[in-house]
Amino acid sequence: MTAPLEPRPELDVAVRTLLSGGFVVEDVERKPGYAMVNAVRTDEFGMSLRYCFMFLETSLTEAQLAAAKIACDHHEAELVVVGDSSDEACGADSEQPHLTWSRFLSLLGGPVSSAAALDPDFPSNLETLGRCQLPARMSGNPDDLFEAFVRIALEFCLATRGVSGAGPRRRP
Repeated sequence: MTAPLEPRPELDVAVRTLLSGGFVVEDVERKPGYAMVNAVRTDEFGMSLRYCFMFLETSLTEAQLAAAKIACDHHEAELVVVGDSSDEACGADSEQPHLTWSRFLSLLGGPVSSAAALDPDFPSNLETLGRCQLPARMSGNPDDLFEAFVRIALEFCLATRGVSGAGPRRRP
């Protein structure tokens, strides 16, 4: 029996996941067969760590890896290959960090499929709606909007989609 195929990286999910993981995305560049995301994150000691994430759309070739390493040298960043990469393409010594898409998502706490929860106003709007008040620049029923915001927050926290209202039906 053959092992199930590993899903390919999705660039939009990758960028949102990096942002929620504390990275600042400085540049995204598409290349034939892959996308490079240049990102920086400040660690617990105040040091800026620079990374070039190489998200593969196809199997990695030695030429692609060589081009990515040149780009990383230019950005003074560490290269991390994400996707279907063979040990042969990454080098026989396998010192080149390479992760499956699933492992990448797991290390960063799961996929972030929506950017709504990353909006800087999201927490205060959720709190205001929780008091049955309408935030500035919003229109609609605060109860309905609160439910929508809670659903978005749960999907973000639980890294799932399609959270349905599990509470009792409210009376109009």
